[in-house]
Amino acid sequence: MSSPPGSGSATLSHDLHQSKPERPKSPRPRPRSPSWRWRPALVILLAVVAGTVLQLLRQRGASPISTIWAEDGIQFLATALTENPITSLAKPSAGYLHIVPRIIAIASTALPIRSASIFLAVGSAVVVSLIGVYVYFATSPWLRSRWARIALAAMMVLLPTAGSETVANVANLHWYLVFAAFWALLNKPSSAVATIFDWIVIVAAASSSGVAIMLAPIAIYRIWRDRDLGTVSLVTVFMAIASLQTLIVVISNTSAPTASLADYPTILGLRVVAPILAGDQILARIVNSGLLSDLAWAATGLVGFVGVFAYLAARRDIQHRHVFIAACGYSAAFFLVAMYGRGLGLDAIPTSAPFDPAGARYFVLPILFLASAIVGLVATPDPRVKIGTWRLVQAAATVVVLVAIGTSFSLTNGRSSGPDWVSALDAATKTCTATGVEIVEVAQAPSGWFVPIPCKELG
Repeated sequence: MSSPPGSGSATLSHDLHQSKPERPKSPRPRPRSPSWRWRPALVILLAVVAGTVLQLLRQRGASPISTIWAEDGIQFLATALTENPITSLAKPSAGYLHIVPRIIAIASTALPIRSASIFLAVGSAVVVSLIGVYVYFATSPWLRSRWARIALAAMMVLLPTAGSETVANVANLHWYLVFAAFWALLNKPSSAVATIFDWIVIVAAASSSGVAIMLAPIAIYRIWRDRDLGTVSLVTVFMAIASLQTLIVVISNTSAPTASLADYPTILGLRVVAPILAGDQILARIVNSGLLSDLAWAATGLVGFVGVFAYLAARRDIQHRHVFIAACGYSAAFFLVAMYGRGLGLDAIPTSAPFDPAGARYFVLPILFLASAIVGLVATPDPRVKIGTWRLVQAAATVVVLVAIGTSFSLTNGRSSGPDWVSALDAATKTCTATGVEIVEVAQAPSGWFVPIPCKELG
């Protein structure tokens, strides 16, 4: 008996369907372990702790935690101990407000005065480390390379020129805050948390520096770019505080420039370009050897700086070239302010042997902004160069950064010889007991500086 038409094909199709193995069901994704959610926070915490410890280890001789440096004592700690917090916060120093250093000094008075040196040094190092972490994240829209962001953050936290004057003291935090504020004003926050950190950095910089107003063009650009109420509010607050600081600087301006215009190229090479390439220790050996004349240092400065700027201008393939050109411009601008501005003129410009790193704090911003431009330049391969060759360029740049940081990591400075803070307090306590004075001068670094402290605070 014949089968009905079409039944054979239907049976074959049915058999094939039955014999086809079933695909195994993919397992449901396992929920992420709660520990993974904390991993980014743990990495940030470890970075801050590592940065803090490394900063505190840089100073040879007396440790930063056992000494107090310059304005940290005579200005910020002394005022925190003798005046109410509001009056202390509103008191200018060197012609402008220093809100962040004063907050740290005021907080230190909650502990026994013998721990003030520890609190000020650790507090400063923690703030710089936090700024370094912030810069790492805030530069991500402009520097996609993780290597580039780590290099820039490491250069900031372990700045080769910082060991002589700015390491682990609150008096020089404003340099780092202004650098971070540049990136905060350019930032494109992707969350409410990022926006909050932008606000903190920008307000802290404006309220702690007399030169923050120089970032006004970036603030105006931010309004033009974003055109939203949040940005307008942020920029308005920044401009209001920075303008107040500028007014205070203008009113208290009593200094005159101390360097000849003809010396500027030499100083640019010696104090800005060379430290990025070699660090202070190697730089000191070169200067002391007399191998390079002032003309050679001037050529180093002009060729190095102009070369970076010209190459950036020619690299149209760099997606965010305008950001790094702006950084290069700000390096020049802050250099000119360092040489000519109120409170930033140098009393001594060491351009010959023996090399003296005095005044290094005035070049923190020019160095950091020029380093940003260089990092932005190197991070993006030049399409005219073979990729293998460019990788070698990037590797060489990494080595330069490591050598500059490594050779300049441990430095002797004006704080290395003390005096020890606790020993100075003990001596001051004996003076109070013997003489019955109400206020005693406590020795601090550098030599010849003293902190006026009420004897009642010494117990």
